[in-house]
Amino acid sequence: SKTITPAQVNKIGLFQKILGKSFDQALFQSLEASYDEHRAMLTEWLVAYCEHTGVDLPPYCMNANQKEAFDQLHKAIEGSKERSSEDMLQKVEELKKAVIFAKTVPDLKSHKELSEEFAKALDILKVESHLPPGWNLEDLLGTEKMFRKAPVTNRRSLELFQALMTSTHQKRWTRDRKTRGDGAAIADSFEVIRVIEVQNQASWENYHRRRDEIVKDCNPPDREAYAPLSDEQWNEFSGRVMTESLGHEIVSQCRLSPLDSRCNEFLFFHGVKPQVADLIAENHFDISFASKDGMFGAGLYFAEASSKSDEYCQPNENDEYPIIIVRVILGRPNYVDAPKPFDDPGRRALEHSCMSGSCHSVIGDRIKVSNTYREMVVYDHFQAYPHFILWYHRK
Repeated sequence: SKTITPAQVNKIGLFQKILGKSFDQALFQSLEASYDEHRAMLTEWLVAYCEHTGVDLPPYCMNANQKEAFDQLHKAIEGSKERSSEDMLQKVEELKKAVIFAKTVPDLKSHKELSEEFAKALDILKVESHLPPGWNLEDLLGTEKMFRKAPVTNRRSLELFQALMTSTHQKRWTRDRKTRGDGAAIADSFEVIRVIEVQNQASWENYHRRRDEIVKDCNPPDREAYAPLSDEQWNEFSGRVMTESLGHEIVSQCRLSPLDSRCNEFLFFHGVKPQVADLIAENHFDISFASKDGMFGAGLYFAEASSKSDEYCQPNENDEYPIIIVRVILGRPNYVDAPKPFDDPGRRALEHSCMSGSCHSVIGDRIKVSNTYREMVVYDHFQAYPHFILWYHRK
């Protein structure tokens, strides 16, 4: 088998014309033992031979597309063993590229060895991408962006989302409801219609990396940890986060990564227009769109109360309102209870405290100042991951 090349196909093909199909069977059987050792050359030769003679490839031989997929997968898997942790990004990209290509091969799983190599690469990619346990990586491979929106259908999960909307609803009027919202009266209640889980591999990867960095920042080896905040500290900040308990239940029920108290990670609300919800889901938050005139500067604003984020929601043609449930890393918060934070300490000072200072977020305590709501603000869009789009009716 070492001397056979594609150029000899015509010569070997003459034997089939003389001896018939029994020659094919004998030929394929004789080559099988050395196929693994000389896979590249024999695959090329056997594909050419079978095309020339009009017979099917032997079961042990990959076709041209299968071989290309196998080679890419094998190279990516071997490369992942050799790279250091510093090369993690490149390793994940190479694995992702190989897996996505293999997924396009129609008869991917018809060849045992190729199927096993694909499963092996998939397992490595799952680990290295740090995907939530409930995400099916194969489901994400339909598009190059590895993005999908999955309806939440589990009854218990939907009950938890309804509880989240209900328990954090407060009839507190704010100026923003009139100036930035629709000015409508505060609804008596919210009724959850449907919930869509956002599975975006690239956004999650960036978020996960930033979370690891903030966990380290909040837990230095040479001093007391900044996270989690103590009950006493939260009491000074007007109480624990309203979504905390149900947030833990939701991520557990939906088989997502646990909320990490080592970086003060929580689920919050973000009110949007219908068309914006889908844009954020697919393309992530973009801090460049943040208003510099916001009360606490140019950041991404989140609420622990559904009724606060409801101020910024607008309905679709069916009178359904979208609200995004966002996983947010507060890290070491800069607590602000000044009556006019835009003047003192000032918007740019608040931004600076998180972008180049020792803090990671701002907690704007408007409960203490005006008996309305607290606002949670981050200035790095990788500190927020849009987990769910929840659609509801105002009642």
